[in-house]
Amino acid sequence: MTELPFTLTIDYLILSADSDFITEKEKHFNEEVFCKLLSEIQEITPAPTLKVYAHSTNFYEKISELVNSAHINAIFYFYYNENLNNLPDKNNVNLIFALNTPDLYAKINIHKNHAYNLILEPSAGLDKFAKKEFEKIKQDNTIKNLFLQPYLTEAEIDKYSKNILNRKFLTCAAAWLNPVIDNCGNIFCCKYNKIGNISKEKLMDVWNNDIANSIRENIIRAKNLKQCSSCLKKYNDSFLIVDNAEIEYNGNKYVFPSEINYVASAPKIAITGQQTSEHVYLTEPFPVFSDEDITSPDRQMLLLLG
Repeated sequence: MTELPFTLTIDYLILSADSDFITEKEKHFNEEVFCKLLSEIQEITPAPTLKVYAHSTNFYEKISELVNSAHINAIFYFYYNENLNNLPDKNNVNLIFALNTPDLYAKINIHKNHAYNLILEPSAGLDKFAKKEFEKIKQDNTIKNLFLQPYLTEAEIDKYSKNILNRKFLTCAAAWLNPVIDNCGNIFCCKYNKIGNISKEKLMDVWNNDIANSIRENIIRAKNLKQCSSCLKKYNDSFLIVDNAEIEYNGNKYVFPSEINYVASAPKIAITGQQTSEHVYLTEPFPVFSDEDITSPDRQMLLLLG
């Protein structure tokens, strides 16, 4: 096995609350699986956030009650569909629209004056009608709670819809940071790699088993696995992981201290550091979304990776 020079800690778990990733069929909320998951999340330090994805709001009150009693932070993501109703008007709730949703602009307007966030996801097969809808949305400055995730340029969106996007990608840390659990209790390193089931084993035992570590070694060695090519996470959460503590980037040598686990993607990544004649030692990665972030007076030396 390739040994990483630092320890990666789970930062959030993903739960598919009413479907499974094997058959991809919708199912009723599985409270038994969910309660076992909550009990094991409480054993992880620091306690990670739980991201709950679902097609229905029917179980929202029950899950909210359970996570609150367990003192776990939860964020909810609901996929838009015609039958979705009673969406909780709270800022920890997100409503996901695919960019090729028919009559997208009109549907976005129905939801624009709420506390919950609206998420647009790139989708395959964008036609001229979908592009016109997207143009209407961009020109409407009354829509304040709408976000494009992942952040792609218009040219990249067009390429992604044709499955030809080739954004620079170093490697993905999902297999170290983000367990995915479906309604049946199946545990995945990511959506594509099943490594066990929480109904039969403890989460952290599965997360560190030989199957999971083999997948991680393949990621380190290959950088891109075949199934990564069409995954939106590739463009939303690209990570910098090296199998030694030194990496060359644009002709410069960078040394990662042991406490840095990964650098998450944003339009740009700024990193503070100290420079010697031979190396730049990185100390504090943070995402950059605006010029104000870069020019902040309390930042001394900034290296931009984009």
